[in-house]
Amino acid sequence: MVNQTKGTVMRFYIVRHAQAKSKEEDPERPLTQIGRQEIKQTGSLAAEREMKNVTRIFHSGKTRAKETAQLLAEHTNPDIKPEAADGLLPQDDPKIWADKLKSGEFGGDIAVVGHLPHVARLATNLLCKDADEDFFDPHGASIFCLEQDEDKKWLLKWMITPETV
Repeated sequence: MVNQTKGTVMRFYIVRHAQAKSKEEDPERPLTQIGRQEIKQTGSLAAEREMKNVTRIFHSGKTRAKETAQLLAEHTNPDIKPEAADGLLPQDDPKIWADKLKSGEFGGDIAVVGHLPHVARLATNLLCKDADEDFFDPHGASIFCLEQDEDKKWLLKWMITPETV
């Protein structure tokens, strides 16, 4: 449990893009109807929790991540316009975002929408600094809520997967 009397708590949401079409079906890989439905469901449930307080949503720039971020914004905080950001591609180093978070450059709760294996590596890096392997294998449209306490430690507060909705 986080002691909120000492200071402000930051929440960081890690989201795996929703189900996308195959490269053979469409090289741009937009979301499938199932993917669109799943992110609407997980996003709506996340909004019932504290995700409605997210101030920024970043995505990798790939079509499937951008569409996931847009649908997530619609269901959590429609005033947000998702932004493409570096360091969220499948093979990017998770330390890029770990360092951004450590720098304190964000003034509120934020979300990132990315891909495997990056999102699993990022969650593992924040929660278990010296882990040799990833502890997470999130399905598409899954949302992890990490919370940073006043001692700058990250804790997994909750997670939502399409199977839990």
